Amino acid sequence: MSRKAAKILYFVNIFGGAILFAGLLSFDLIGLANIVAVAMLAVGMYSCYQLRCPACGRWPGKGGMFAHYCPRCGEPLDNE
Repeated sequence: MSRKAAKILYFVNIFGGAILFAGLLSFDLIGLANIVAVAMLAVGMYSCYQLRCPACGRWPGKGGMFAHYCPRCGEPLDNE
């Protein structure tokens, strides 16, 4: 998965999941809301894993999602 696709997946997960979670809670569907929360956590962890530096394999840190170069090894990140 490319970094661009991982970023899109991350933001869709956060905003779409939050809206779905709030909607389920408003209808007292707590069981489904818990499933959505677990799915949001899993997708968020997967997309953060995909944002690692392709050269050194480490996570670029706080600004890693928007960085152009890895702050740890200096290699350019794939920002196609």
